[in-house]
Amino acid sequence: MRKFLTLLTAVILIFTMFTQVAYAAPTASAISYSKAGAGYFIYGNNPEKVGRNDLADANLGNKIVYQQNISAGTYQFFAEHANHCKTAQNQPLAFVLAVRLKNTSTSSVSVTIQKRGSQVSSTNGIGSQAWQDYLNSNLNYTYTIAPGSYQDILYSPTVAYGTIVNAIVKFNISGSLQFNEVLYANSISSTATYEGHITTNTLGETENTYKGISSTLPRVLNTYSWTIDNSFSGNLPVSYRGSTRNQYYINGAYGTNNVQNDIIYITEAQLGGGTVTYDCNYNLGNWGVQYDDTYTITNTGSSTRTVRVHFYNRYIMLNNDGTWNSNPNTLSGGSPTDEKVITFTVPANSTVSQIIKKIFPANFNGSVYHYVEVI
Repeated sequence: MRKFLTLLTAVILIFTMFTQVAYAAPTASAISYSKAGAGYFIYGNNPEKVGRNDLADANLGNKIVYQQNISAGTYQFFAEHANHCKTAQNQPLAFVLAVRLKNTSTSSVSVTIQKRGSQVSSTNGIGSQAWQDYLNSNLNYTYTIAPGSYQDILYSPTVAYGTIVNAIVKFNISGSLQFNEVLYANSISSTATYEGHITTNTLGETENTYKGISSTLPRVLNTYSWTIDNSFSGNLPVSYRGSTRNQYYINGAYGTNNVQNDIIYITEAQLGGGTVTYDCNYNLGNWGVQYDDTYTITNTGSSTRTVRVHFYNRYIMLNNDGTWNSNPNTLSGGSPTDEKVITFTVPANSTVSQIIKKIFPANFNGSVYHYVEVI
C-alpha cells in the first residue's frame, strides 16, 4: 500500500510539473523604443487656441509663432492650431499658416521640399487628409535662397474662425537658415517678432501646450519578441518601467501605465534667450510621431497559431500597398474610433514577423492601449 501511495504521489508530481511547464506564459518582451532617422523634428502646438495677438500682421499681433535657427540637414515640421481669432470689433477673423525660411547668412542656401500636406476642418482635428496627402506625396521642389532673402515652403488653406488646421512639411537644407512658423490674416509683417511661449491663450485659458525642435526625426521603433507553443493562449506579456504586464499604453507621459520611453523630447526656444526641454515628465502626446512596431513570434509547437494585435484605432495606418490611410485600410476594418485588430498566423516550427507602421495624429489626449493575443 505504501509503495502504491508513493508511486501515485510521484505520478501526480510529474503530471503537475508537466502541466505547469506546458501552460507557463512566454517570457515577457521588453519595450524599449529607439529613435530612428537622422534629422530634426519641429513641432508647433503653442498656442493651440490662436487669437489675433498671435498673428503676423502689423496691425494685429505682429508676431511669429515659432522661430528657430537651423543648420544643414533634414527637417519635418508638424503643427496643429485652432482658430479663435476675432477682430477688435468682435468679428470672426480667418488666417493662413505659413512656413518661411529666411537666409540670415552671407552665402546662398538651397532648400528641397520633399513632402507636404495641410488640412482645415471644423470636425476632424486629427488632420487625416493632411497626413494622407503628406505621406503619399513626393515633391522634391528645390529653391535657392540668397543672403537676406526668404522662401515660403508651406501655405495652408484659409483657416476660418472655429476651424482647426493641421500642416506638415518635410524639407532639406544645405546650410544655416532661420525657420519661422507664422499665422497671418492678410500679410506677414517684415517687423514681426517671435512671441515666445504662450502660457495663457486668447480665451484666458492656461495653455498646457508646447512647440520646439527635437534632434531626431519623429519616428520610434521597437521589436516585440515571444516564443509560444501549442498550449499557450491569452495575452502575451510585456515588460517596461520595472514591471510585467499583459498590455501596454503609449501617448501621454503621465501615469504608471504609459511606456514613456517612446516620447520624443522637444526643446523650445524662449523669448529673450534660453530653452526649455519638455520630456516624459511633461504631458507630451507624441503627436505627429510614427511608430514602427515589429511583432516577432516563434512557434515551437506542432500546430499553426493565430495572433491578434489589438490597439485603439486613432492612427494613420500604412496600407499593405505602401500607401497611407487613416480610415480602415487593407490591414483591418473598423472606424477611426474603434479598436483595430490586426491578425496573422504563425505556422508550426516557424518564426513570423509582422511589421505595423502607424502615425499618432493630433488632437487626442490620454493613454492608448495595445495588447497582443494568441488564440
